[in-house]
Amino acid sequence: MKIVEICGSPKKGNCYSVLNWIQEQYPDIDFKLLMLNELKLENCVGCYVCVNRGEEFCPLKDDRDMIIEEISAADGIILASPVHVNHISALMKHFMGRIGFLAHRPRFFDKYFMVLSIGGGFGADRANEHMSGIFSVFGLNVASSLELYIATEEERSLPNNQKKDNRSR
Repeated sequence: MKIVEICGSPKKGNCYSVLNWIQEQYPDIDFKLLMLNELKLENCVGCYVCVNRGEEFCPLKDDRDMIIEEISAADGIILASPVHVNHISALMKHFMGRIGFLAHRPRFFDKYFMVLSIGGGFGADRANEHMSGIFSVFGLNVASSLELYIATEEERSLPNNQKKDNRSR
């Protein structure tokens, strides 16, 4: 079995750690992790050539087709995004825009995916709803949705900071 993990984090932080943890739990599965921040994805210019003439006529030459090939070859997909400003990351949104033509030519009807959002307090549910809705339009089938809330460094250090603040008064 092959699973493609697509990570929309701009750094190797919590999303990256959770995706690696998933890999460790299932050593018999062939995982491929794609870090969107390490791939070349041009900015869509909204020319609509991909819809009107076909995606092969897109004037942008980047890693979009490689990602689509990885999804096509996979048995399942995990889409992971940190929660930024109560929503998905800019990288995940950018990726959605680059493959947006698939809404007009859905092709992944036999593929299942999981959405995973990781936040510090709120918004993961909204981020997952958004990813589930968009990727379903591309033909993918939602198998699972997981919201993880991880304490930020500030939250972990809050009691210590409060002690320091009380001593200074």
